[in-house]
Amino acid sequence: RRKALHEDLLQMARERSNSRMMALQLEQLAWLASRSGDVGPALSMLEESHGIYRDAGIQPAVADITSVIADVLVRAGHAETAARVLSCAEAMHEKFGFFGIWSANETESVMDSIQGQLDGAAFARAWEEGKELTSDEAVALALDAALAPPLSLFVYAGGNEKAHGRVGSRYPQSRSRDNHDARTAHTSPVPQLLGTLTWCS
Repeated sequence: RRKALHEDLLQMARERSNSRMMALQLEQLAWLASRSGDVGPALSMLEESHGIYRDAGIQPAVADITSVIADVLVRAGHAETAARVLSCAEAMHEKFGFFGIWSANETESVMDSIQGQLDGAAFARAWEEGKELTSDEAVALALDAALAPPLSLFVYAGGNEKAHGRVGSRYPQSRSRDNHDARTAHTSPVPQLLGTLTWCS
């Protein structure tokens, strides 16, 4: 029922050429697809949403969507690519701030998940590489990764990952368990969406 609602709203947005409403509905449908294990469709929808915000020049939203893409990747077991993409997004957030689709707490939770699938050296290398990417390059990297089998030993499964050697970061390490639990319990922000429709009209 939820998927059908967002599909109807997306169709309505396309008919009205309302790009911002389109972006919102694509994000919601991507969230649902990701949680169903449909990584390719989720990333394709996020790519379109990313392009809408990029073309509109809304850089904080571009950064937020890039972070969402990293989340999809790590949940699918593509931790190394997720680290690169999240690093790119974090560099953008430091420059442009957050739009409201994503938050710093979610960045911390995804980083925990990535570090739970990579050893310290691999994470540090991927993070440094990600700093040099543009958001378009990060999205292309994510789409390529979705075509390949995951390299991680196991897929993120709601906090059951085992952390290997973590490298230092500006995020406190003591937060990990609470944030994993909060991230696992995260649900699609449909109530927030309903309050946003006025902005998109």
